Amino acid sequence: FLHRHTIFPLLTLLTMVTATVLNQPPSPLAPTATLPLPATWTHRPILLRTASSGEFQKVTNESSITNINCGYPLGVPFNFESDLFQGKILFRVRGLGASHDKQSDEDYFKGRKRVFQTVIQGKFKKEIPVRDLMFGMESTKPLKAKPPVLINKGITALLKKVSPDVEMDLLSDTPFVLTTFAGGAQTIRVDNPGCEPDILSRDIQEENRGFGQLFMKENASSAKRKKILSNPKFAADYVFNDVMVYTFDQYDDVFDLAKYKMKFGRVVSIGMDRVMDEPHQVFAKTRGGEYLWNFEIWHERLYCKYCGEENQAADDDDQEIFVTPETSDMK
Repeated sequence: FLHRHTIFPLLTLLTMVTATVLNQPPSPLAPTATLPLPATWTHRPILLRTASSGEFQKVTNESSITNINCGYPLGVPFNFESDLFQGKILFRVRGLGASHDKQSDEDYFKGRKRVFQTVIQGKFKKEIPVRDLMFGMESTKPLKAKPPVLINKGITALLKKVSPDVEMDLLSDTPFVLTTFAGGAQTIRVDNPGCEPDILSRDIQEENRGFGQLFMKENASSAKRKKILSNPKFAADYVFNDVMVYTFDQYDDVFDLAKYKMKFGRVVSIGMDRVMDEPHQVFAKTRGGEYLWNFEIWHERLYCKYCGEENQAADDDDQEIFVTPETSDMK
């Protein structure tokens, strides 16, 4: 439930409506001294890099395509390692002409509404309780328009009913929405080493018998696994061990990273640079604050806002890099 399909669109609409009604000014922008010029980005208008809080994390590929100054690869996997996890990660963005494997991306997105995919595969370096691993959204500064207290309470109550383990605070100067990772990821595989799937596969199937207990007798559906592991009473009985290989497949059909817009159906779209002043996040962390991985995706629209420059990427029709294939009703 608490994936980009739901919480991010909800927050987007909420902040925009609140800003309009209350006529709130935007929060001040942070400095961009550490951001390279967009002209140097390998995947312009997108820059994928380790988040500013990711000193713990290193990319271990020896290939020159993992140059942090130009951005990490899109469309092909690359290796990374942290104190708690070692593996590889794949980012796919629909309509990105600068992908390292454009044909593979087109094959993956063909006939689907999806606009973004992240696949993470690897091994935990030590046993971590399932309930201890969280993901979601967090910010180092306030939302542009904080929701009224009553609306915030209503959203919190609603999300708690659907995902009892959710933790959120939209009113603080460092807002966040976090929930159990295993209860939110679309697809999870638990495989013996050597039996894990190729993360470039078009379809990665759920395989959760490796969790044991309620999952031991038969492979549960993704929906059932989410229901069980998003409940703190059940999740407390499970762990991510340091023996098996885990594959996490997450995808989105709302947040169009190539255009930096939220799309609601075929008609309504909202530029995310109007709502958020920080890059898109892909992370997992323990409740104690230790990150297993932490990547951020910048868009030129956001960079231009930070630098006070005219946004050259404002009109999608003027950018040849935006090639959006036709979509169908397939997932």
